[in-house]
Amino acid sequence: MATRYIVAMSMLAITVLLAAPAFELYLLDDTGQHMPKAMAPFEAEVDRWFNGTDGVECRALKAAPLSGETATDALRRLERQLPPLPPGYRLVPELRGERWLFFEARWPPLLEPRDVAEGSLEQGSTTAADDVEVRLLLTPEAAQRLEAATAAALRRRAAVVIDGRLETAAVMQNIQGPALMVIVGKNRVAAGRSLLAALARGGTHLGPDATRIPAERPWVRVEEAHRFEILFPKPASRTTRTLPGEIVQTTYATAFGELRFAASWAPKQGKHPLAESVDRTILSSERVWGSRAVREASFSLSGYPGVALWVPPGRSGIASAQRMFEVGPRLYSLSVTGPAEEVRGALARRFFDSFHISE
Repeated sequence: MATRYIVAMSMLAITVLLAAPAFELYLLDDTGQHMPKAMAPFEAEVDRWFNGTDGVECRALKAAPLSGETATDALRRLERQLPPLPPGYRLVPELRGERWLFFEARWPPLLEPRDVAEGSLEQGSTTAADDVEVRLLLTPEAAQRLEAATAAALRRRAAVVIDGRLETAAVMQNIQGPALMVIVGKNRVAAGRSLLAALARGGTHLGPDATRIPAERPWVRVEEAHRFEILFPKPASRTTRTLPGEIVQTTYATAFGELRFAASWAPKQGKHPLAESVDRTILSSERVWGSRAVREASFSLSGYPGVALWVPPGRSGIASAQRMFEVGPRLYSLSVTGPAEEVRGALARRFFDSFHISE
């Protein structure tokens, strides 16, 4: 059973290797305390995994198909022969190679289809078109139940069961918030769509673009009337820094795979606002990025002066391409941050080229 590790964050990341028409999340009981050590046709098995600090042994039962028997037929036969467990427990099967393994899990499941209010495909950890994840928005009651369960079961495993079969398990850590990210593997697009279709049949809401590959969705326009407009690859969050009686800075930002896109504006400062802002960025870049920013070009946009900066990969291996413009009483700043080859790529170019001034 492949084990994944979940960092303390607001989303639970779990890898699902197969598509299937149902979704459940169980808490595993690695002691297997209610299972016999062995009984025909089952043999005892010890599954080993790492919880982040220690090695853990998990008891299981295993059995192989009969000669000429398919895996599905074998599972049907074996499930009829499983030993009974006391109330509050069940055995969940995992196909490993040609054998079936059965693990003890707590009943009822932590989550099931009725706990999922909305679902959609979302971009994964890279910008590759087929690197997608399934985002499941839980109902408030389910989110609270999951948060309480994970708090009480830190460093234990949660098992994803799809279509009655255990697909993978993840070590639980401080899960908070209503969003569950299910990372579908191998053919991620087909697997994700299959899971979403099954959830929709159970009542989960899917938006019009929910099953569309994120890289193929229309970009999202951000606009401030009589100031500017720009396109983001997905909806951007807005933050505003203020002092009494004035706005210090307004920023729109979003992440898409490995890239972070940001557009901001702030009131001009100093006698030569653009030049001074560029100098401050260059001087602070080594401290912030671990490498010195380079002034690549000066140009104009709709008659307004602009500067292009490049911050090479620093200690973290992260690079940044930036554009600054002086427009009326404001300075505008655009940036794309991530791996150097991606920051120089088509997505970054589309972001920069979509910026228009409307002052």
